[in-house]
Amino acid sequence: MRRVLLAVASVLLAFLLQNSVLPLIPGLDVLPNLTLVVTVIYGFTCGKKIGMLIGLFCGILSDAFIGDGGLGFYMLAYIYIGAFCGLFTGYIHREEHLFSLLLCTLSSIGFGAYVYVFRFMLRGRFDLMAYLGSTILPELIVTLIGAVILYPAIAETDRHIILTKKRRTSSFV
Repeated sequence: MRRVLLAVASVLLAFLLQNSVLPLIPGLDVLPNLTLVVTVIYGFTCGKKIGMLIGLFCGILSDAFIGDGGLGFYMLAYIYIGAFCGLFTGYIHREEHLFSLLLCTLSSIGFGAYVYVFRFMLRGRFDLMAYLGSTILPELIVTLIGAVILYPAIAETDRHIILTKKRRTSSFV
C-alpha cells in the first residue's frame, strides 16, 4: 500500500511541479518533463507493467490538462516509454544511476521525436533542425537535471519501503 501511495504522490508531485511551480521560475524557457522522468523511474525499477500503469496515469494527466489534441496522444507515448524502460528491469541493477540517465535520455529524445512527427511534420512543418535545437535538446538537458534529482529520491524511498516491509514480515516468522 505504501508503494502505491509513493507512486501516486510521485506522479502528482511531478505533474504539479512541471505545470505549476517551474513555469514561475524566471529565465527558464524550457521546462523539464518530470512526468516522463517518473515514468522512466518506475518502468526501470518496478517493471514493464508498473511502468505502463504509471505512464497511463501521467499520460491521462498530460492529456487532460495540457493536451491540445484530445485524450490519448500523450497517454500512448508515456505507456510506450514505461514499457520500454521496463524491459531492462531484470537485467540491470536499479542502483545503476547512469543507466537510468541513459534511459531518460533515450525516452526524452523519443518523446520529442513523437511530438515532432505527429504535431509538426504531419502538418507540413518539416524544419527538424530548428525543432531539435529549440525544443528537443534544451528539454533533454533540463529533464536530465530533473532526473538527477528525482531518481535517487524516489528509488531510495521505494527501497526503504521494501526493506521495511521485509523486516516486518520476517519478524513474524
